[in-house]
Amino acid sequence: RGFRAPSVLDPVRALPVLYRSEFIMPAANLGKSRRPNESAFKQQRLKAWKPLLTPTWVISTFLIVGVVFVPIGVVLLEASNSVKEVRVRYDNACASNCSFDPNFNAGTSCNNLACAITFDVPESMSGPVYMYYELTSFYQNHRRYVKSRDDKQLRGDLFGPGSMQDCEPADGAVVGGTTYALNPCGLVARSVFNDTFTLKSGGTPVTWTNNGIAWSSDKDTKFKNPSSFSSSDVLDGNQFYWLNNLTIPRTGQKIFQDNVESEEFMVWMRTAALPTFRKLHRIIAGGVSAGTYTMEIENNFNVHPFSGEKYFIISTTSWLGGKNDFLGISYIVVGSISLAIGLAFFVKHRISPRKLGDAKYLVWNREP
Repeated sequence: RGFRAPSVLDPVRALPVLYRSEFIMPAANLGKSRRPNESAFKQQRLKAWKPLLTPTWVISTFLIVGVVFVPIGVVLLEASNSVKEVRVRYDNACASNCSFDPNFNAGTSCNNLACAITFDVPESMSGPVYMYYELTSFYQNHRRYVKSRDDKQLRGDLFGPGSMQDCEPADGAVVGGTTYALNPCGLVARSVFNDTFTLKSGGTPVTWTNNGIAWSSDKDTKFKNPSSFSSSDVLDGNQFYWLNNLTIPRTGQKIFQDNVESEEFMVWMRTAALPTFRKLHRIIAGGVSAGTYTMEIENNFNVHPFSGEKYFIISTTSWLGGKNDFLGISYIVVGSISLAIGLAFFVKHRISPRKLGDAKYLVWNREP
Protein backbone atom coordinates (compact mmCIF):
# COMPACT_ATOMS: atom_id res chain seq x y z
CA ARG A 1 0.00 0.00 0.00
CA GLY A 2 3.03 2.30 -0.01
CA PHE A 3 5.26 3.83 2.69
CA ARG A 4 3.72 6.11 5.33
CA ALA A 5 6.02 8.80 6.76
CA PRO A 6 6.41 8.72 10.56
CA SER A 7 4.79 11.49 12.57
CA VAL A 8 4.41 12.54 16.15
CA LEU A 9 1.11 10.63 16.15
CA ASP A 10 2.96 7.41 15.29
CA PRO A 11 5.67 7.11 17.99
CA VAL A 12 6.68 3.60 16.97
CA ARG A 13 7.52 4.62 13.41
CA ALA A 14 9.17 7.82 14.72
CA LEU A 15 11.70 5.97 16.86
CA PRO A 16 14.36 5.65 14.14
CA VAL A 17 14.17 9.42 13.62
CA LEU A 18 14.10 10.53 17.26
CA TYR A 19 16.99 8.32 18.28
CA ARG A 20 19.41 9.01 15.47
CA SER A 21 22.99 9.43 16.61
CA GLU A 22 23.10 13.25 16.26
CA PHE A 23 20.39 13.60 18.92
CA ILE A 24 22.25 11.53 21.52
CA MET A 25 24.19 13.57 24.16
CA PRO A 26 27.91 12.79 24.08
CA ALA A 27 29.15 10.67 26.96
CA ALA A 28 31.61 13.42 27.96
CA ASN A 29 28.70 15.74 28.78
CA LEU A 30 26.74 13.24 30.84
CA GLY A 31 26.47 14.24 34.49
CA LYS A 32 27.13 17.95 33.80
CA SER A 33 24.48 20.55 34.61
CA ARG A 34 24.11 24.23 33.82
CA ARG A 35 22.13 24.79 36.99
CA PRO A 36 23.67 27.63 39.09
CA ASN A 37 25.26 26.82 42.42
CA GLU A 38 23.03 26.41 45.43
CA SER A 39 23.70 29.84 46.90
CA ALA A 40 21.20 32.47 47.99
CA PHE A 41 22.59 34.95 45.46
CA LYS A 42 22.59 32.68 42.41
CA GLN A 43 19.26 31.12 43.30
CA GLN A 44 17.77 34.59 43.96
CA ARG A 45 16.83 33.87 47.55
CA LEU A 46 18.44 36.97 49.08
CA LYS A 47 16.37 38.82 51.64
CA ALA A 48 14.42 41.66 50.09
CA TRP A 49 11.80 44.18 51.06
CA LYS A 50 8.54 43.17 49.42
CA PRO A 51 6.01 45.84 50.30
CA LEU A 52 2.30 45.21 49.96
CA LEU A 53 0.71 48.15 48.17
CA THR A 54 -2.32 48.38 50.39
CA PRO A 55 -4.59 51.45 50.19
CA THR A 56 -3.05 52.85 53.37
CA TRP A 57 0.47 52.61 51.95
CA VAL A 58 -0.48 54.12 48.58
CA ILE A 59 -2.56 56.98 49.97
CA SER A 60 0.09 57.82 52.57
CA THR A 61 2.85 57.85 49.97
CA PHE A 62 1.01 60.23 47.63
CA LEU A 63 0.08 62.57 50.49
CA ILE A 64 3.63 62.64 51.90
CA VAL A 65 5.10 63.39 48.46
CA GLY A 66 2.63 66.22 48.01
CA VAL A 67 3.18 67.69 51.46
CA VAL A 68 6.97 67.63 51.00
CA PHE A 69 7.23 68.72 47.35
CA VAL A 70 4.87 71.72 47.42
CA PRO A 71 6.77 73.63 50.16
CA ILE A 72 10.11 72.81 48.49
CA GLY A 73 8.77 74.17 45.21
CA VAL A 74 7.58 77.36 46.90
CA VAL A 75 11.02 77.91 48.46
CA LEU A 76 12.81 77.29 45.14
CA LEU A 77 10.44 79.60 43.28
CA GLU A 78 10.91 82.30 45.88
CA ALA A 79 14.70 82.00 45.56
CA SER A 80 14.41 82.31 41.79
CA ASN A 81 12.13 85.34 42.07
CA SER A 82 14.64 87.05 44.37
CA VAL A 83 17.14 87.19 41.49
CA LYS A 84 17.17 90.59 39.78
CA GLU A 85 17.78 90.37 36.07
CA VAL A 86 17.80 92.60 33.00
CA ARG A 87 17.82 90.77 29.65
CA VAL A 88 18.25 92.70 26.39
CA ARG A 89 18.33 91.37 22.84
CA TYR A 90 20.85 93.13 20.63
CA ASP A 91 21.43 91.17 17.41
CA ASN A 92 18.41 92.80 15.79
CA ALA A 93 19.59 96.28 16.78
CA CYS A 94 23.20 96.00 15.54
CA ALA A 95 24.59 95.64 12.03
CA SER A 96 25.75 92.17 11.01
CA ASN A 97 27.95 92.16 7.92
CA CYS A 98 30.87 90.22 9.34
CA SER A 99 32.27 87.28 7.37
CA PHE A 100 35.24 85.09 8.19
CA ASP A 101 37.77 83.76 5.71
CA PRO A 102 37.52 79.92 5.89
CA ASN A 103 41.34 79.74 5.79
CA PHE A 104 41.77 82.27 8.60
CA ASN A 105 43.95 84.46 6.44
CA ALA A 106 45.55 87.35 8.26
CA GLY A 107 43.69 90.61 7.75
CA THR A 108 40.19 89.16 8.06
CA SER A 109 38.09 91.76 9.85
CA CYS A 110 34.58 93.02 10.42
CA ASN A 111 33.72 96.64 9.73
CA ASN A 112 31.01 99.07 10.84
CA LEU A 113 29.64 96.72 13.49
CA ALA A 114 29.75 99.04 16.50
CA CYS A 115 26.42 99.87 18.09
CA ALA A 116 25.10 101.23 21.38
CA ILE A 117 21.97 100.07 23.17
CA THR A 118 20.37 102.08 25.95
CA PHE A 119 18.44 100.22 28.62
CA ASP A 120 17.10 100.77 32.12
CA VAL A 121 17.93 98.96 35.34
CA PRO A 122 14.71 99.36 37.37
CA GLU A 123 16.20 98.62 40.79
CA SER A 124 19.64 98.51 42.33
CA MET A 125 21.58 95.24 42.33
CA SER A 126 24.00 94.47 45.13
CA GLY A 127 27.35 93.06 44.12
CA PRO A 128 28.59 90.83 42.83
CA VAL A 129 26.55 91.32 39.66
CA TYR A 130 27.17 89.06 36.67
CA MET A 131 27.04 89.90 32.98
CA TYR A 132 26.23 87.02 30.62
CA TYR A 133 25.74 86.66 26.91
CA GLU A 134 23.05 84.32 25.60
CA LEU A 135 22.77 82.53 22.26
CA THR A 136 19.80 80.66 20.80
CA SER A 137 19.66 77.91 18.16
CA PHE A 138 23.39 77.20 18.53
CA TYR A 139 23.90 73.44 18.94
CA GLN A 140 27.17 73.11 20.83
CA ASN A 141 26.11 69.57 21.75
CA HIS A 142 26.45 68.24 18.19
CA ARG A 143 28.73 65.17 18.29
CA ARG A 144 31.07 66.26 15.50
CA TYR A 145 31.30 69.76 16.95
CA VAL A 146 32.07 68.58 20.49
CA LYS A 147 34.80 66.19 19.30
CA SER A 148 36.50 68.76 17.07
CA ARG A 149 39.26 69.84 19.49
CA ASP A 150 42.69 68.71 20.64
CA ASP A 151 43.08 68.80 24.42
CA LYS A 152 46.81 68.13 24.27
CA GLN A 153 47.30 71.18 22.08
CA LEU A 154 45.17 73.24 24.47
CA ARG A 155 47.52 72.19 27.28
CA GLY A 156 50.50 73.63 25.40
CA ASP A 157 51.76 70.81 23.15
CA LEU A 158 52.68 71.72 19.58
CA PHE A 159 51.67 69.70 16.52
CA GLY A 160 52.44 70.27 12.87
CA PRO A 161 49.96 70.72 10.01
CA GLY A 162 47.96 67.60 9.17
CA SER A 163 48.72 65.83 12.47
CA MET A 164 45.58 66.81 14.39
CA GLN A 165 42.84 64.60 12.97
CA ASP A 166 40.53 65.25 15.93
CA CYS A 167 40.30 68.89 14.86
CA GLU A 168 39.18 68.27 11.29
CA PRO A 169 37.96 70.14 9.34
CA ALA A 170 39.42 73.15 11.21
CA ASP A 171 42.98 71.87 11.69
CA GLY A 172 45.06 73.96 9.28
CA ALA A 173 45.17 77.16 7.26
CA VAL A 174 46.98 78.37 4.18
CA VAL A 175 48.59 81.79 4.58
CA GLY A 176 50.68 83.21 1.75
CA GLY A 177 50.87 79.82 0.07
CA THR A 178 52.20 78.10 3.21
CA THR A 179 50.20 75.64 5.29
CA TYR A 180 50.13 76.29 9.02
CA ALA A 181 48.64 74.39 11.94
CA LEU A 182 45.79 76.29 13.57
CA ASN A 183 46.50 76.96 17.23
CA PRO A 184 44.01 76.43 18.77
CA CYS A 185 42.38 74.07 16.29
CA GLY A 186 38.91 72.57 16.00
CA LEU A 187 35.36 73.70 15.37
CA VAL A 188 34.73 74.68 19.00
CA ALA A 189 37.66 77.09 19.04
CA ARG A 190 36.99 78.17 15.45
CA SER A 191 33.49 79.41 16.35
CA VAL A 192 34.56 81.28 19.50
CA PHE A 193 32.24 84.07 20.59
CA ASN A 194 34.03 87.34 19.82
CA ASP A 195 31.55 90.13 20.50
CA THR A 196 32.90 92.77 22.88
CA PHE A 197 30.98 94.89 25.40
CA THR A 198 31.51 98.14 27.26
CA LEU A 199 28.95 99.13 29.89
CA LYS A 200 28.61 102.85 30.57
CA SER A 201 26.62 104.91 33.04
CA GLY A 202 26.32 108.58 32.14
CA GLY A 203 29.20 108.20 29.68
CA THR A 204 31.52 106.67 32.32
CA PRO A 205 32.57 103.02 31.87
CA VAL A 206 31.41 100.71 34.64
CA THR A 207 34.26 98.81 36.27
CA TRP A 208 34.07 95.09 35.73
CA THR A 209 36.47 92.18 35.34
CA ASN A 210 36.87 88.89 33.53
CA ASN A 211 38.99 87.47 36.35
CA GLY A 212 37.20 84.51 37.89
CA ILE A 213 34.70 83.74 35.13
CA ALA A 214 36.40 80.41 34.22
CA TRP A 215 36.72 77.27 36.31
CA SER A 216 39.91 77.05 38.37
CA SER A 217 40.61 73.58 36.93
CA ASP A 218 40.57 75.06 33.43
CA LYS A 219 42.97 77.83 34.37
CA ASP A 220 45.33 75.60 36.33
CA THR A 221 45.66 72.57 34.07
CA LYS A 222 43.54 72.46 30.92
CA PHE A 223 44.51 75.62 29.04
CA LYS A 224 48.16 76.60 28.66
CA ASN A 225 50.00 78.52 25.95
CA PRO A 226 53.07 76.82 24.44
CA SER A 227 56.36 77.73 26.13
CA SER A 228 57.51 79.38 22.90
CA PHE A 229 54.35 81.48 22.53
CA SER A 230 54.64 85.25 22.31
CA SER A 231 51.63 87.54 22.60
CA SER A 232 52.90 89.48 19.59
CA ASP A 233 53.07 86.42 17.32
CA VAL A 234 50.46 85.47 14.76
CA LEU A 235 52.64 83.25 12.57
CA ASP A 236 55.44 81.45 14.39
CA GLY A 237 57.20 78.46 12.86
CA ASN A 238 54.44 76.23 11.53
CA GLN A 239 51.85 77.57 14.00
CA PHE A 240 49.11 80.08 13.23
CA TYR A 241 48.02 81.76 16.49
CA TRP A 242 44.84 83.12 14.94
CA LEU A 243 43.32 84.29 18.24
CA ASN A 244 46.04 86.96 18.27
CA ASN A 245 44.61 88.18 14.98
CA LEU A 246 41.11 88.87 16.35
CA THR A 247 40.90 92.56 17.20
CA ILE A 248 38.29 95.24 17.77
CA PRO A 249 38.13 96.99 14.37
CA ARG A 250 37.69 100.51 15.77
CA THR A 251 40.52 100.35 18.29
CA GLY A 252 42.76 97.51 17.10
CA GLN A 253 42.70 96.06 20.63
CA LYS A 254 42.99 92.29 20.89
CA ILE A 255 39.82 90.48 21.93
CA PHE A 256 41.71 87.58 23.54
CA GLN A 257 44.72 89.09 25.26
CA ASP A 258 46.21 85.81 26.50
CA ASN A 259 45.40 83.45 23.61
CA VAL A 260 44.04 80.15 25.02
CA GLU A 261 44.71 81.35 28.57
CA SER A 262 42.06 84.04 28.15
CA GLU A 263 39.20 83.21 30.50
CA GLU A 264 36.58 84.21 27.91
CA PHE A 265 38.01 81.53 25.62
CA MET A 266 37.96 78.91 28.41
CA VAL A 267 34.31 79.68 29.13
CA TRP A 268 33.42 79.22 25.46
CA MET A 269 35.27 75.90 25.24
CA ARG A 270 32.98 74.39 27.88
CA THR A 271 30.27 73.32 25.45
CA ALA A 272 26.61 73.74 26.40
CA ALA A 273 24.13 70.87 26.55
CA LEU A 274 21.19 72.78 25.06
CA PRO A 275 20.85 75.01 21.97
CA THR A 276 19.89 78.02 24.09
CA PHE A 277 22.55 78.83 26.65
CA ARG A 278 24.22 81.55 28.66
CA LYS A 279 27.90 82.01 29.35
CA LEU A 280 29.46 84.22 31.98
CA HIS A 281 31.37 87.16 30.51
CA ARG A 282 32.08 89.75 33.23
CA ILE A 283 31.72 90.29 36.99
CA ILE A 284 30.76 93.65 38.48
CA ALA A 285 31.99 93.43 42.07
CA GLY A 286 30.56 96.77 43.21
CA GLY A 287 27.01 96.15 42.07
CA VAL A 288 24.77 98.17 39.77
CA SER A 289 22.62 101.14 40.77
CA ALA A 290 19.18 101.76 39.36
CA GLY A 291 19.20 104.03 36.33
CA THR A 292 19.83 104.25 32.60
CA TYR A 293 22.84 102.52 31.08
CA THR A 294 24.40 102.19 27.64
CA MET A 295 25.98 98.99 26.34
CA GLU A 296 28.48 99.62 23.57
CA ILE A 297 28.88 96.46 21.47
CA GLU A 298 31.20 95.27 18.73
CA ASN A 299 28.82 92.90 16.96
CA ASN A 300 31.33 90.46 15.44
CA PHE A 301 29.58 87.12 16.03
CA ASN A 302 27.09 86.48 13.23
CA VAL A 303 23.99 84.50 14.24
CA HIS A 304 21.82 85.12 11.17
CA PRO A 305 23.01 82.08 9.14
CA PHE A 306 21.48 79.72 11.75
CA SER A 307 18.53 82.00 12.69
CA GLY A 308 19.92 82.61 16.14
CA GLU A 309 19.45 85.45 18.59
CA LYS A 310 21.86 87.22 20.93
CA TYR A 311 21.20 88.75 24.33
CA PHE A 312 23.20 90.31 27.11
CA ILE A 313 22.02 89.78 30.68
CA ILE A 314 22.79 91.75 33.83
CA SER A 315 21.88 89.58 36.81
CA THR A 316 22.37 88.83 40.48
CA THR A 317 22.32 85.32 41.94
CA SER A 318 20.73 83.57 44.92
CA TRP A 319 21.77 80.60 47.04
CA LEU A 320 20.22 78.47 44.28
CA GLY A 321 22.18 80.16 41.47
CA GLY A 322 20.73 82.21 38.62
CA LYS A 323 17.10 82.79 37.78
CA ASN A 324 15.35 79.50 37.04
CA ASP A 325 11.60 79.20 37.63
CA PHE A 326 11.34 75.74 36.06
CA LEU A 327 12.67 73.78 39.06
CA GLY A 328 10.33 75.40 41.55
CA ILE A 329 7.31 75.11 39.27
CA SER A 330 8.13 71.43 38.63
CA TYR A 331 8.15 70.65 42.36
CA ILE A 332 4.87 72.48 42.88
CA VAL A 333 3.17 70.71 39.95
CA VAL A 334 4.36 67.24 40.99
CA GLY A 335 3.42 67.87 44.62
CA SER A 336 -0.04 69.19 43.67
CA ILE A 337 -0.74 66.19 41.42
CA SER A 338 0.35 63.81 44.19
CA LEU A 339 -1.92 65.53 46.70
CA ALA A 340 -4.85 65.36 44.29
CA ILE A 341 -4.29 61.65 43.59
CA GLY A 342 -3.86 60.89 47.29
CA LEU A 343 -7.08 62.68 48.22
CA ALA A 344 -8.97 60.99 45.37
CA PHE A 345 -7.79 57.54 46.51
CA PHE A 346 -8.68 58.40 50.11
CA VAL A 347 -12.24 59.41 49.18
CA LYS A 348 -12.68 56.30 47.03
CA HIS A 349 -11.35 54.05 49.80
CA ARG A 350 -13.70 55.58 52.36
CA ILE A 351 -16.76 55.41 50.12
CA SER A 352 -16.27 51.97 48.57
CA PRO A 353 -13.40 50.10 50.21
CA ARG A 354 -12.09 46.92 48.62
CA LYS A 355 -11.69 43.79 50.73
CA LEU A 356 -8.06 42.71 50.89
CA GLY A 357 -6.72 39.18 50.81
CA ASP A 358 -4.92 37.56 53.73
CA ALA A 359 -1.18 38.30 53.45
CA LYS A 360 -0.25 35.11 55.32
CA TYR A 361 -0.96 33.10 52.18
CA LEU A 362 1.74 34.90 50.17
CA VAL A 363 4.63 32.70 49.11
CA TRP A 364 7.33 34.64 51.01
CA ASN A 365 5.28 34.48 54.22
CA ARG A 366 5.10 30.68 54.26
CA GLU A 367 7.24 28.71 56.63
CA PRO A 368 10.05 26.79 54.82
